[in-house]
Amino acid sequence: SGDDGEEKEPEKVVTPVISPKGGTFLNEASVTITTETDGAVIKYTTDESEPGADSKIYDSAITITATTIIKAKAFKDGMTESDTVTETFTIEKEALEKIEITKQPTKTSYYLGDTTLDITGLEVTGTYNNGSSKLETVSLSNITGFDTITSGEKTLTITLSEKTATFKVTVV
Repeated sequence: SGDDGEEKEPEKVVTPVISPKGGTFLNEASVTITTETDGAVIKYTTDESEPGADSKIYDSAITITATTIIKAKAFKDGMTESDTVTETFTIEKEALEKIEITKQPTKTSYYLGDTTLDITGLEVTGTYNNGSSKLETVSLSNITGFDTITSGEKTLTITLSEKTATFKVTVV
């Protein structure tokens, strides 16, 4: 056979692997990129452009905090560059959907001129967009409407992350 003189096609760099695979993540994703080709340099983009000589070099895990498309390609001298791998990471921010008072404060009755609101015993539960709920930390700075200048029933408003809940106290 007369093909001994033909140049062999250079070996191709192994296509990088982006881990984890793309998908929907809460708040952030930590992404690693690897290739099985020793000594290959991985370059990546986050602007949907094709990775090339001027792209960022991957050297440590990438933290993604907003929806991002990562494209990665591996390069090594003397070898054909790898295929491009693409993964889309959708980031959903944990968001408070509503708050509700799950336990009234122990003290709900005040005298005219009392200056300190006592929220001991008050429990507020927040419900989030991912279906979870948890007890929220409430301080006096989250509460408006406390006034003991006049007597009667007072509605106090708790505000957390723009969500509100109300409870009543009586001033006598």
